Amino acid sequence: MLKLILIFSLFPAFTLASPTKVGNGDDGSDLEQLQKVESGILLSTKNQAIELIEKLNVRGIKGLGNLQSELQHADLFVVKSDVSKPKIFDSGLETSPDGKTVYARTFAQPHSPVRFFPAALLLSEEQLVRLHIHEALHRSLPESVRENESIVSEITLAITSPSATRDSIEIVAAKHLKEDTTSAALEKNFLKTLKPSKRLLAPSLLRVSYQSFHLRDDEVLQSPISSLMTLDSFLYPFGGETDSLGVGISVSTLSYGNEQRTGPLGLSLRQLLNTWRGFDIEAYGEYSMYTFSDSDLKNVSQARDVGTVGLTIRKETDRFYTENFLSFTFPSEKEFKIGNVSYKQDYAPLIGAKISGGYKPGDYYFGGTLELLVTDGANISSESFESAKSRMSLTTAGLEGGLILDHVRLSFYGKTVLNSQSDRNLNNLGDLLGHGAGQGLIGTSLSFNF
Repeated sequence: MLKLILIFSLFPAFTLASPTKVGNGDDGSDLEQLQKVESGILLSTKNQAIELIEKLNVRGIKGLGNLQSELQHADLFVVKSDVSKPKIFDSGLETSPDGKTVYARTFAQPHSPVRFFPAALLLSEEQLVRLHIHEALHRSLPESVRENESIVSEITLAITSPSATRDSIEIVAAKHLKEDTTSAALEKNFLKTLKPSKRLLAPSLLRVSYQSFHLRDDEVLQSPISSLMTLDSFLYPFGGETDSLGVGISVSTLSYGNEQRTGPLGLSLRQLLNTWRGFDIEAYGEYSMYTFSDSDLKNVSQARDVGTVGLTIRKETDRFYTENFLSFTFPSEKEFKIGNVSYKQDYAPLIGAKISGGYKPGDYYFGGTLELLVTDGANISSESFESAKSRMSLTTAGLEGGLILDHVRLSFYGKTVLNSQSDRNLNNLGDLLGHGAGQGLIGTSLSFNF
């Protein structure tokens, strides 16, 4: 009994003294001690590999354009001890007789570092040059083949062969580096074919414009807004080669009778796109608001806040241009007084469609516009009555022309209402900043694109 007690009391000590596995039982590659290479044979052979790539002009071969960059910018590290098992694709070009020695490892991803093991220091300079190129190919080849060890080895041998020439390397590369047909690659190649249009290269705009409205005598008495001067600033700070995103601000002054008053303020968000057919597409959302508090200005029909979304599609060449406009203006309401009576005016939604086009002989351009505007008008009501207007459509036609000098454009334009009726004109739309007033307008503008 005493012997049994002694044996069981010593058993835990024997257990604790036995070998213990730590972690998941792997080869411990995640515990490697790395030392960055700052000098020595690994660095000198890396430079030899770069010189070889430059001498053979490998950068100009399709599929190998990133090889030199990967060689130049890869960080090199030395591992203090070898590991027992080689990885599938990055065990290095050389193989030891036991099939276990690993000379180098890297991740098959661009800009990954290279880890060299002590066995690599036993290789010759020629073998190390091949090893540098082999590992760099794992990082620089197209994603579909960069982990294929046989392809990487064949291209490495083609580059490091004593009889290597640019043509011989190109033949081997062409055999393996076929066009990547994955959806991501096709999309990337497709985007490369898009060339930014002239407008997309300089999307931002500063513009000052002046418009004079044509008013009949009775219109002058009802709403004597005879002209409008506007300063537009559209800036596109975001986007890439084929798109731009920006914001716009429009400030204005108007002539009200014999006085100059502050006009509507416009704020907009704009998205400009370039298509592979060479069209410029711009979507925008705009909100214009009236900043004045004068009671007499509040009573004119154009004095309302307006929210609009729209789309423009433009195609411009060296000889002609054409553009389509589509817009939707949201309904809104305003309140005003005539004498001691308070009124409420409800504006219905407004749909607009316009086409424009013209000819560009040299630095000049001449063209015309045609626009159709459809709305149910405005419903005016007070405590004692309600007056609703039926559906209304306005058609306008105009001419435009001007001079284009690099990024500067001087324009002249005008339009008139074609189907004018006694009580139907641009005043009924209530959108001075967007459509103007009265029976039509003439205007000029000077703009600078950048």
